[in-house]
Amino acid sequence: MILEDMAGYFSEYQEASRIFDLGNYKKANDLFESTIRNHGKYLPCEEAYFGKAMCAFHRKKWSTAVEDFEQVISIDDCPKELKKQSRKLMVEAEEQRDARAERTASIFSSLFQAIAEAGTAYMAASQANFCKSTYAKPQPESGKLGNTIYKNKYAFNTKYETIRLVYSVPK
Repeated sequence: MILEDMAGYFSEYQEASRIFDLGNYKKANDLFESTIRNHGKYLPCEEAYFGKAMCAFHRKKWSTAVEDFEQVISIDDCPKELKKQSRKLMVEAEEQRDARAERTASIFSSLFQAIAEAGTAYMAASQANFCKSTYAKPQPESGKLGNTIYKNKYAFNTKYETIRLVYSVPK
């Protein structure tokens, strides 16, 4: 049973590697996963795990690549050279993942800042227009308030609510 499993494993692994070499990393990833699923019960599958990690690496799926390289490193029967190469590529994937996270944070920070500035500008404009007469109908005339130095004017705010303005005119 184990010999048949080994033969099947290497056959599937070679097919996945061939697809990988053609640059079809998505399909190769699926084949490596299938190989692991089919043969992982009896075999360590370190080559297939490494191939899967390399697919994620080439597809720039940095977090997945890090996890997959960690899986390769954790296999006891994994050759030292494969572990060493996995560690090196894992560090590179971590750096790429962190750089992407910083770029994404910077983009969102800039976006939120622009939205906040636009909101502030809108609010300032709304406040500036609050008591301007924006209604299409004729406005009541200004009038003097009794025997005082004050005058009044009726205006409408942006919600068309009547606002009474009382003001004085310098002499």
